[in-house]
Amino acid sequence: MLGNDKVLDTTKPEKNVWGDFNGSMLNTYLVNFEELKFLSTKGNEGSFKNFITQKKMNINQKGKDEFEIRSYHRFIGSCNPEDSDIPIKTVDGDRRTLIIRCSDEKKDKTEYFDELIKLIASKNLQKTFYNYLMDRKNIDTFVSRKIPKTQYQEDLKEACEDYTLQFIKDYAQEINGYDDYKIQSKNLFKKFQEFITEYNFKVDISMTRFGLKLNNLGLKSIIKKRNNKGIVYEINGIELSKELGLENHNEFIECDSD
Repeated sequence: MLGNDKVLDTTKPEKNVWGDFNGSMLNTYLVNFEELKFLSTKGNEGSFKNFITQKKMNINQKGKDEFEIRSYHRFIGSCNPEDSDIPIKTVDGDRRTLIIRCSDEKKDKTEYFDELIKLIASKNLQKTFYNYLMDRKNIDTFVSRKIPKTQYQEDLKEACEDYTLQFIKDYAQEINGYDDYKIQSKNLFKKFQEFITEYNFKVDISMTRFGLKLNNLGLKSIIKKRNNKGIVYEINGIELSKELGLENHNEFIECDSD
């Protein structure tokens, strides 16, 4: 429906999309990342996040001067579940992505996909499907609608949760009921080390960095103070559980993501 020159399929976005020679992006509208595992390559995740939100982009064509265009590009991507348990990271407040776990019902059904390919190639079907999309109610408000969150995306969000936050959620259940709990920083760090060992996290972190990550969580119910014995954390366990939304939460989700 869009036309071949408006669609780019790529397995190397670092070359074809934001690379040195991305001339194919000049007339492209829809960009399909055929394998999302490129996000695991160092630097690509940050480039991807910045690229899909920017309103302008530079075009580099071989033998020509670089120039800037306004970007109206839209991006989709896919991966096989065996390639990665976490195909793309997502967190609370993610405004960029809609993540869907596709059905495996028709997997290896060759006859089904052969027939599907024939139907897709039909100009009559393309026109019918186009009319169906354009005749839907409230289509004029489509782009302003809030992006829905699937259950699969919620599951991924929990799997991608920072290990320090996971530890605090687990620890909050241990001290829930205490409104004036005190613990030395070295003892809290020791508990954290026991936690990451128990759940087999692949984490190598110093006590100083742990304290920094804990501070960056911005939890008002945890107050860091210094006395003659060193750094002490004063924790209101009751308020901490409320702040983390754990009042009615008795489960812990395992994760091997950092």
